[in-house]
Amino acid sequence: MSVLRGTWSKRAATACWLHAADELTIEVLAQVKYDAYVVDGQHGMSQLADAVRQLRALQAMSQATALVRITELSTKEIGSYLDAGFAGVICPMVNTKAQAQALVSACRYAPEGDRSWGPTRAVLKSGGSLPAYYQSMIDSSSKPIVLAMIETAEGLANLSEILNTDIDGVFIGPMDLSLALGEPCAGTNGKKTKQAIAGIAARAQQKGKIVGIYVSDRESIECYIAKGFQFVVCAHDKVALMAGAKASLPQVRKRVQTTHVGSLPRPDWLVPIVRGEQAPPPDYAKRLHEATVEVMQKQLDAGLDEINDGELGRRDYVTAARQRMSGFGGKGQAAAAADLVEMKDFSERLEGRKGLLTLTEKTEVTTASCNSPVAYTPEGFDDLCVEMNRVKAAAQELGIPMSRVFFSSPSPGTLANFFGNEFYETHEEYVGALAAAMATEYKAIHEAGFKLQVDCPDLAMGRHTRFAKRSLAEFQKAARFHVEVMNKALEGLDSSKIRMHVCWGNYPGPHHHDVALADIAEIIMSASPKFISIEACNPGHAHEHEVWKNVKVPADKVLMPGVLDTTTSHIEHPRLVAQRLQAYAQAVGGMDRIMACTDCGFSTAAGALNLTRDIVYSKMASMVKGAASLADSSCK
Repeated sequence: MSVLRGTWSKRAATACWLHAADELTIEVLAQVKYDAYVVDGQHGMSQLADAVRQLRALQAMSQATALVRITELSTKEIGSYLDAGFAGVICPMVNTKAQAQALVSACRYAPEGDRSWGPTRAVLKSGGSLPAYYQSMIDSSSKPIVLAMIETAEGLANLSEILNTDIDGVFIGPMDLSLALGEPCAGTNGKKTKQAIAGIAARAQQKGKIVGIYVSDRESIECYIAKGFQFVVCAHDKVALMAGAKASLPQVRKRVQTTHVGSLPRPDWLVPIVRGEQAPPPDYAKRLHEATVEVMQKQLDAGLDEINDGELGRRDYVTAARQRMSGFGGKGQAAAAADLVEMKDFSERLEGRKGLLTLTEKTEVTTASCNSPVAYTPEGFDDLCVEMNRVKAAAQELGIPMSRVFFSSPSPGTLANFFGNEFYETHEEYVGALAAAMATEYKAIHEAGFKLQVDCPDLAMGRHTRFAKRSLAEFQKAARFHVEVMNKALEGLDSSKIRMHVCWGNYPGPHHHDVALADIAEIIMSASPKFISIEACNPGHAHEHEVWKNVKVPADKVLMPGVLDTTTSHIEHPRLVAQRLQAYAQAVGGMDRIMACTDCGFSTAAGALNLTRDIVYSKMASMVKGAASLADSSCK
């Protein structure tokens, strides 16, 4: 597999653009270790002989991929560069399907193309073996890379047809594109150009094509990588030599990713419907889809890397899953929170508030309870599929790869925490039955291509709610069992595509009875998901980053510390976000071991809002800015 193709299979690739025609420049820039280097034969100083010398210099210094931007669509020119050993070509001004097909044909030998045989220098990489070289030119993992530049109004109009060819992808030339759209010299800052770039990317990604772009500033580089661009030119030899090539790279390659826990403010019209207080309108499916697209777009606009549908269609984060199972025909009193039981003067303020917990003695809260065998029903599975299909359709409409979309589901222990048991003889039997049933949901979400998130407040909040009258040791024993059965329910699924969220509850309360993180950290680390989201910035838990200095975080885990408090209207300053991330990175061993997240959901139950929409998304944008300010070197 070529180095660049291998990179694309894992992450976005960075590239350095070369206008200079000398070997020394590329030898110096090769020390920075970009993924690819592009010799510009169209607007740069290099002719074929210069480019060959530069190629030799690069190959002596680096394993990076060498590409060339040719002057025009010419079979002879393309053949010359490929024969010299370049791994692929970027062709300017590709405006029609016929031109795209001709471009591909120029890079392929007969019978698929019309490239003439004569790999004078290129064959040496195959040890001089002609059959081995020929095989490398037809293998999908090593054949020449073919990128067509979309930079004219005609190319934009014919994009769909161009994408229906065997090109590997498209490369956007912002300056020529802005000229074509009547925005001279605007580049990526032009309104029409920006819209056109977004459209090109969405359509190309839907076709499974690589999307590349030429940008020169760090903020834009990070923005386009966040939007799913796989090939970003982030340095120009002239600019790099002046400003210092190494200054820009860490932010691109080691940028701290950003996400949130799950629930977001729902549209006002939707709240009474999902709460069961109002019948859905005839056009409910259409309106819910539109709302899903809107909330996902808002997350993209804020700059988040991993997003979801905000749990719009759910009453809360557990009821939907419970309703998909049989066995819950009973009624029971919701568990109380120990901190509110003690602080009665405060809890009385919550009179009339109903959710998943009893927040005050003055308001009785009942929830469903288990009174017969638990099983995941066919009707429940159909309901899950409807929800997944809605989220997937919205992601596809926005051109978002499924790898960036997470879908949450409660853990077996969390369901047991909220819904009492009247049927099974022991707590362990009950949780085990829930795990066996929920395995169906976890597998379906995983196989649909989402990043599964298992919500596990039972591992923390469970201590001062369902287990409030038990000893710490008894709670820890139960928590270990909860993790054990959850791991079993997740068996066979790729843990690198699973997140879990642990919290102490974001209900209004003093939270002075929250179990210490130090008492549960090792239990949490025994869970199989790779990504661990945990409260980390509210007044009760902001200090606990110190815990991870003494608790080993397995090498395959990534912590997602909460750096935004979802209960306060204060918008965290980007520098504070950065400081919180630095504290966690120092504790666990580097920026590549963390992802910026929120403490909890912003609206864990429909209508239960501490913040307004504008504040929610302003907080997220501040988190993204704070995360982007960090370089990998800041924690070494």
